[in-house]
Amino acid sequence: MKPASSDPYHLIGVQPLVNAAGYLSTLGNAIMAEPVLQAMVAASQSYVNLLLLQRSVGERIAVLTKNEGAYVCAGAAAGLYLAVLACITGSDERRIEQLPSLPRHSFEVVIYPQHRSPYDEILQLIGVRIVEPLSDSEPKSCLTASFTERTVAVIYLADLALLTDMMLPLTEITRLAHASNIPVIVDAAGQLPPVDNLWHFTRNVGVDLVIFSGGKDLHGPSSTGMILGRTALIEACVLNGPPHYRLGRMLKVGREEMMGLLAALEWYLAQDHESRRTRCVSITEHWLQSLANLIGIQAYRDLRDNLQASIIISIDPLLSVNAYTLAAHLEQGDPPIAIETIDRYHIGLSSVALAPGEEFVVIARITSALRTYHHSLLQPE
Repeated sequence: MKPASSDPYHLIGVQPLVNAAGYLSTLGNAIMAEPVLQAMVAASQSYVNLLLLQRSVGERIAVLTKNEGAYVCAGAAAGLYLAVLACITGSDERRIEQLPSLPRHSFEVVIYPQHRSPYDEILQLIGVRIVEPLSDSEPKSCLTASFTERTVAVIYLADLALLTDMMLPLTEITRLAHASNIPVIVDAAGQLPPVDNLWHFTRNVGVDLVIFSGGKDLHGPSSTGMILGRTALIEACVLNGPPHYRLGRMLKVGREEMMGLLAALEWYLAQDHESRRTRCVSITEHWLQSLANLIGIQAYRDLRDNLQASIIISIDPLLSVNAYTLAAHLEQGDPPIAIETIDRYHIGLSSVALAPGEEFVVIARITSALRTYHHSLLQPE
């Protein structure tokens, strides 16, 4: 961590923390890569036509990600909002202008119950009705029965941990939706790595639009995201978005952020991701070994993590500490440490956002805290 004298946060009474929770928006996402900072500073020194810049950056991002088109949005949630608007209006400017006056619930999107999230609430701003496939029949008819003439899209959250037996594979969902002329939107905000996810969903699976966060593994500006996919729908995103006076007007992306995200993508594609993975595996192995002898604690790899950079710690309910008290204890230390609280008895530790050496600080503080709360945790040798 930076010394207090060189850290601007201390000047306003905010203490920086050690981030062992991962690239979370509530913690500022990832620290931007140096080429990103340089690109943003350079972009800030000149004026430019934003519409022309948005299209030009999108064209370059599309080439880099092997997609038909691309659009820089103000984060992944904004991307979902604009993607749904695009599916409602297409490039019909008369329809775009009419949208605020159209009756609420004139349009529907289909989302599996397992894929519902707080981000769904932003769709209420458009007046879209969310339909969940029923589970009283076999998966295929369950999905198709939810399609009506008002359905404008199927939204799929790309997280393997959310798959169940009642859900069809994404390839089958896409096939059935396309048979009814319904586009499929994939929310893949945090689904990097692997790098090939940038083109896997659109090229290999055939979905229409996929959304990524720019501020997570890409190490771009925190308030950016990318919508990738079909040219016609990307054009509809442009027409619905800023700086047009449309429903997406408030989702502004500055010239600095556009150029910063492009620089982040170019930087990301040039990284040695296997070396990153090797480092992460080494850290998590050390963590697992350090926790192995603690009574009432079970630690194991987080299988949701493609980098193998995370572990999950399960705390026995009989112990005098739970995930929330442990998290509060760590946040009050010096330096404060942020961890993920999955639920009352499970925490997540991630190595992706740690500076070199911080992994040792994290595990030492956690084992010390566990000993403080429960003196009999160490097994006799």
